[in-house]
Amino acid sequence: MSDWRPIETAPKDGTRILAAWSDWRSVDIVRWCGCHDTDDGKPGWVLQRGRFRLGSVGADPEPSFWMPLPEKPED
Repeated sequence: MSDWRPIETAPKDGTRILAAWSDWRSVDIVRWCGCHDTDDGKPGWVLQRGRFRLGSVGADPEPSFWMPLPEKPED
């Protein structure tokens, strides 16, 4: 059973999630940013490793699927 869900059901409270694109060319950690904390000042999905909004100039379009991040490994 797949844990992937439609991106429309993803949390938009800043929670980090695992996101995938419809062509499955990449999977990345993203979070929703509905404030000014993006490169272009517009709300949208932001890569965890940077501040640019997905879909802005030079960035990939929005993801299609998401799933919660796995638990951290035990020490």
